[in-house]
Amino acid sequence: MDSFSFVFSLFGLLMGLALAEVISGLGTVIELRHKIRVGWLTPLLALLIAFDLTSFWMVAWQVREAVPVNFLSLMVGLLVFGIYYLIAQIVFPDDLDLWPDLDAYYWRHKRWLLGGMYTCNIVALAGQQAIGLDPFGAPKTMLALSAFSLGMAGAILLPGKRINIAFLLYQIALYPAFAIVGIMGA
Repeated sequence: MDSFSFVFSLFGLLMGLALAEVISGLGTVIELRHKIRVGWLTPLLALLIAFDLTSFWMVAWQVREAVPVNFLSLMVGLLVFGIYYLIAQIVFPDDLDLWPDLDAYYWRHKRWLLGGMYTCNIVALAGQQAIGLDPFGAPKTMLALSAFSLGMAGAILLPGKRINIAFLLYQIALYPAFAIVGIMGA
């Protein structure tokens, strides 16, 4: 087993569990849509979280040769993917009887969820720098980080359902756009 496989066995497990939580929550909500008001906000947030988790998988593959097997790399991975697992756990409510309107649930939890997601991305970038990679070296990466940060700030800070839907759609659209221009993918 190479070092990446060893380190990624922990990261991959947590990422897979987090994705399963998001998809399972979405399935439950779809199944119970006759009992609750689903709306757009929480499902769009779930899709955004799923896209971001998937992008982490791609980045992990891209940096696989530089990831050392040491306590620091495991702790950074645990921090990032542990937070992500917690985010995935709370993107949908456990008790839909207490939250019959998912838009109300979104407004109550969006700052924690989006702030946690943004924190994971910043910690991951810092982790890349700590192992000697330069995630900010290419101008297109700085452009991507700026576009991502702008969208996160808008979604976290601005009120209004339409504005939040627009920022969530903007954030979701960034992932295929980044893939097309070669920011993600190798």
